[in-house]
Amino acid sequence: MNFAQAGIDTDAMPIFFFIAVMFVVAVRDIQTRTVKLVWTVMVGIAAIVVVTLQAGSGPMQWLSGGLSALAAFGFYLFLGMRGVMGGGDVKLAPYPALVLGAMSPLLGVWWIVASLAIQQIVTLFVRLWRRIRSQPANRALELPHVPAMWVALVVGSWLFSLAAG
Repeated sequence: MNFAQAGIDTDAMPIFFFIAVMFVVAVRDIQTRTVKLVWTVMVGIAAIVVVTLQAGSGPMQWLSGGLSALAAFGFYLFLGMRGVMGGGDVKLAPYPALVLGAMSPLLGVWWIVASLAIQQIVTLFVRLWRRIRSQPANRALELPHVPAMWVALVVGSWLFSLAAG
């Protein structure tokens, strides 16, 4: 039995692969609070493979994905220079933007906003939780960011699949 006979959309398989790779990196970020260069390279290779294998991938998809990746890198670099974001997050950010931007130019930009919004919502809840539990507020609050990137990637992919029909 092949994928089509099993009812699995083979056009969606590259994005599922990328989501799985990003999930592994998100778990490692939670465990170690760092994004090692080897993980960033692995995600970069996966992103290039995914954009190459996506149905209908052509020069315009590469252009829109590349512009989304450039916007993500620039914005995350700005945050990294301000000390808000770690270097691993800055290096990793262009790849989900590349993949989603190749699907739809606005989706790549949406991903940047969504991943940062998710991170801020989680940060707010953690701070409220600390306040409720009367923990000292002066303790540094360093939350891994790749899980927020992963959630935004999953939601963005799902939104695209809904829009694409």
